[in-house]
Amino acid sequence: MNEDSIKMEFVSLCNEQDRLYKPKFEAVFKKLYKLDSTLSKNNPCTTDEALLDGALRLAGFENDEAFCADFKRYNAVFVEGKKLQARLCELLAKSCQGERQVGGWRFVSIGIKIIGSPELVKALDDTMYNDAREGKGLFANVTEIPQEEEAMDEYLCVEAYGLKCSFVSFYDELKQFGIINGEKPFFSKELTNLLFVSLKQTATYIKEHTDKPLTTKNKIARLVKKFDSIPIWGLFLQILFLQGLCRLLECVNLNKGDDGYIEACSLMEWLCVQLAEKETSFCYTPYGDKDLDLLTPFCTYLNSTQLGQYVQSILFGNEPHRERTSEAQSLNPEPEQTALEPQREQQTPTRGKGRPKETLKDKMIDDADGQKLQKMHSKMDAKKGKDFGLLMLACIKKGWLTRPTYTQAKNEFGDIGNKPGYNKYLQEQRFTKEEIDGAINSLD
Repeated sequence: MNEDSIKMEFVSLCNEQDRLYKPKFEAVFKKLYKLDSTLSKNNPCTTDEALLDGALRLAGFENDEAFCADFKRYNAVFVEGKKLQARLCELLAKSCQGERQVGGWRFVSIGIKIIGSPELVKALDDTMYNDAREGKGLFANVTEIPQEEEAMDEYLCVEAYGLKCSFVSFYDELKQFGIINGEKPFFSKELTNLLFVSLKQTATYIKEHTDKPLTTKNKIARLVKKFDSIPIWGLFLQILFLQGLCRLLECVNLNKGDDGYIEACSLMEWLCVQLAEKETSFCYTPYGDKDLDLLTPFCTYLNSTQLGQYVQSILFGNEPHRERTSEAQSLNPEPEQTALEPQREQQTPTRGKGRPKETLKDKMIDDADGQKLQKMHSKMDAKKGKDFGLLMLACIKKGWLTRPTYTQAKNEFGDIGNKPGYNKYLQEQRFTKEEIDGAINSLD
């Protein structure tokens, strides 16, 4: 069916629904809502015949055959109308796909432009609004992560892999981008608490079940799926929850060959796959222009991550296709690599065909006059290894820049030591609090 025929059929169904309606139907709907709590005035009808018969019986109309037939037809018309609306939206979405951008993050634009009767326009507008509010239709967030065969854990055991790290750096990262805290954070205090409580509980579970990698993945999958029930904000929670777990594993003090290294890498790669799928769903969600303004800090943050840039390149084709993201590359390290590398450390991100690669200067925050970078050179030139890493970590914590890749730092400062050492000494647990505070103070 084409767009015009769908519109005509929809109008015909609306007229039939008007003819069928009886005020007494409301008594049946009340019983129907009690039988099925998922039904409401915004979504009152069902394809379940048993539910319809039960509601008619409870409302006292089971012996009125004509009334029952009219009610069931009214219900069927409503269901058919919803299907037509969905099909029309799909057609319009395909014909109106374009690209919108906020905070450097690109969305597939689904512009709903309807030329038809005011009744049809209003019906679709109401549907879109209700779908957004209830997390349905184009706004549905459905997690389908295949469950692993937990019985295999008996054959995939490792006692532990020394999970000794925290979410402090991830917390600071979100704060820096305006996701949490601040005057007008993207996440409310309640959502922030929910995110970090979930991360803490999951981290504890990972630590206590390192000998059951598949059970651990299923535990994470179930928690991610629970966020499906939160309209709109559930998807943001899922993305940051998975991102937080990736950040956690980046801080695990494991070297290649250590007990648990392979298991930690496997979990990291699995998390990256789930995170990429959620970020892709985010790109296809039809947010309004005002929504995009509110999403700016979230989008800016996602675009600062290597996996986020990779997802964008796959969807929009403006960057060379990479065989693996930096997250995945960190799970299959080069021979000289000695630890799980952070998400942003593998490749210098490009900005599109024909555009220059991002440099360390692009990572600087509020440094139009170059004073901060000049100060960094005065303190960090000729330093390498641990000394260089401590000062770079101090600059990041001070909010002067976001974390640069090894290549970006090397191109700016020259010989800073090898790549594994650079990644190693950008981890807070490598230094005492006094050392970090002293380095920060030395920049004043």
